[in-house]
Amino acid sequence: MKIKTTTALAAVLAAAVLAAACGKKSAPKSAASKTVYSTAGTVEQVRPSRLQVIINADAVPGFMDAMTMGYSVKDASLLKGLKSGERISFKLVVTPQEDYIRSLSKIRGAAAKLSPLVTPRPDNAAFIHLPKIGDRAPDIPLIDQDGRPWRMSEERGKVAAFTFIYTSCPFASYCPRSMHEFALLKRGLGSLVGRRVDLFSVSFDSRRDTPAVLKRYGKHFGAGVPGWRLLTGKPLSLEKFVSFFDVNYWSGPNGDINNHSLSTVLIGPNGRVAFFQAGNGFTGKELAQAVRKLLKSSVPKS
Repeated sequence: MKIKTTTALAAVLAAAVLAAACGKKSAPKSAASKTVYSTAGTVEQVRPSRLQVIINADAVPGFMDAMTMGYSVKDASLLKGLKSGERISFKLVVTPQEDYIRSLSKIRGAAAKLSPLVTPRPDNAAFIHLPKIGDRAPDIPLIDQDGRPWRMSEERGKVAAFTFIYTSCPFASYCPRSMHEFALLKRGLGSLVGRRVDLFSVSFDSRRDTPAVLKRYGKHFGAGVPGWRLLTGKPLSLEKFVSFFDVNYWSGPNGDINNHSLSTVLIGPNGRVAFFQAGNGFTGKELAQAVRKLLKSSVPKS
């Protein structure tokens, strides 16, 4: 399935690309592994200041479906002269730590025309909600990586930090990065985790991410332990929960996730949204500072 984007980038890219999108296959496992994929696509938008290009890319067999997403480059000269609508071929480097375009070239005489105005609706469009500071978090029943039930109401009196992932995400700079930064958050908060702060990584792929799958995945990051749980749940419950935090996702004909957005959220001891950021641009250090500030502000004055 190819997700089409056009000049209506505000709606599509803000949700699907700028907040991070990724495909469905597994990333290389070895910490030292590096794989280079050759593919092609149509340029949707060039962002030199961010060293990024938005490409409606063809499928890479065995790695990802066709999709539109942002790709990073390390060499700014690669973007020079690149225009929307041009057809290009490129080499994508993927490692467990990063992913970026190493080289690209225009396909002469085969420039693609941009598709008609299309704004794809995410699968969970009916429940999408943009959280505001002070919103009460939904008390929807979910389960963790051990099959234990969980509800938001259990976190009353604590700060709860949430990130959203799916375990088949192949790009290190998206879901795995969110997990990595939460590992740094856990380390930065030390003994506060499990005592005054709980961390949660919530999968939005109820089809594949069973508790057993989440448990295996979490071990790679030090998650699935007291203070940092991975959550899933019944399809409708999970859909409503992640949608409340503006997580959008798109799946292909076979049901596999093709594209999605990301969010990071802090819920205060009062059960209300205290911090919300679309995408995964946070760092564990920044989030730890925000948590400590929130804890300090929530201490009753004598």
